[in-house]
Amino acid sequence: MNDSDINEGITPVILIGLRTDESDEEFEYSVKELESLCEACGLEAVCIVTQTLPHPDPATYIGSGKAEEASLAAKGADAQCAVCLGNLTPAQMKNLQKIIGVTVWDRTRLILEIFSERARTRPHKGFPLHSGRDQIRRCPSDSS
Repeated sequence: MNDSDINEGITPVILIGLRTDESDEEFEYSVKELESLCEACGLEAVCIVTQTLPHPDPATYIGSGKAEEASLAAKGADAQCAVCLGNLTPAQMKNLQKIIGVTVWDRTRLILEIFSERARTRPHKGFPLHSGRDQIRRCPSDSS
């Protein structure tokens, strides 16, 4: 699966949440917010895998054992993507993708995808929908 497949229809995903020093209420709120962001991007959370650590694991974000658990959860739920609650380093993302076997996004990537999708589907009031480049070119210039 590639990134372009994710935005075609409703895509089943697993959520991965790392709890460090947040209260139960703060963590639950963050997970609910991530679910809402997924919905805004056409993704449906079918499973949530959580881990509690004092800090993110440098290699896999959630630890290798929990990453294996996420892999089993993704396979069992037929998820096509995993979305992490926090921000991942490139190494963490690569390692998780290798272990879980699906595309892995972090919260930042998810938000960027939402902005990207909305930029393609919602033209600015008064401007016809074209590519982003055309919309920028059509904006009035302040330098005149």
